[in-house]
Amino acid sequence: MVFKLERIERIREYEIIYIMKPDLTDDEQKNLVKKIEDIIAENKGEVLKTTSMGKRKLFHETKGQLRGSFVHSIFLGNNKLVPELERKLRIDENVIRYQTIKLVDLVADVEARKEFYNSPKFEETAAVIAKPIKEVKDDYDKFRPRGV
Repeated sequence: MVFKLERIERIREYEIIYIMKPDLTDDEQKNLVKKIEDIIAENKGEVLKTTSMGKRKLFHETKGQLRGSFVHSIFLGNNKLVPELERKLRIDENVIRYQTIKLVDLVADVEARKEFYNSPKFEETAAVIAKPIKEVKDDYDKFRPRGV
């Protein structure tokens, strides 16, 4: 008797931060974000949350740019999605840099993940995490114990 094993495709959760050229217009930025979301959708992925983080100064000059527009996306997909996404980002001249990170290796409940990222609780947590460093330091100075 021969058993045939079926290969189950894992759904993983990833996040990507990519930096676009700062001189792009708002429409060009929206088109690039839409293009990236379409790449994810074409490869059987699903975008859970996309957040524009605005223009920021880069730590060092990258591809002739000192500033960039940052975008953060969280998405679901299989292991074939990320290499294809990164290949297309590497080709695009409007993307300065990108980094993809695997957050969860096996997502069991896709609907629960969608619900979490669209909940007010996530928005509150993200707002605290995304505070500029100066504000965090000011908060620390207010509550710092004396003599420290």
